Amino acid sequence: MAKDLLTTTLPSRDEFARAVAALDDLGVEYQRIDPSPPLARVGVPALVMDPDTRARLVDTAAGVVFSGWVEHRPATAAMPEGPEPTVAGPCFERAAIMVLQPCVADDTKIRSDCALP
Repeated sequence: MAKDLLTTTLPSRDEFARAVAALDDLGVEYQRIDPSPPLARVGVPALVMDPDTRARLVDTAAGVVFSGWVEHRPATAAMPEGPEPTVAGPCFERAAIMVLQPCVADDTKIRSDCALP
């Protein structure tokens, strides 16, 4: 993939599936980042692509809601390893990243705002 990459998340798994389907239909190169199994219930998948692919995706996938776009930075910390946690009861069902943008106070960090429906 190109050097100048962008990362996005989407507010729901349905929106994520719609974006991936549009990318696949376009036949373009992109990277999918999925949370490791221990984070599968709380982590949000992300998509990484170059700016040209982003422009084509946004034009093609009208109606898909993106939480935002940030400059892609490779992870510096490893995700935890192990199995997906089991849940005894419905204490936590879903959270959505509604805003994804660079932090205004520290440009080395990313700001993400979550909503619990």
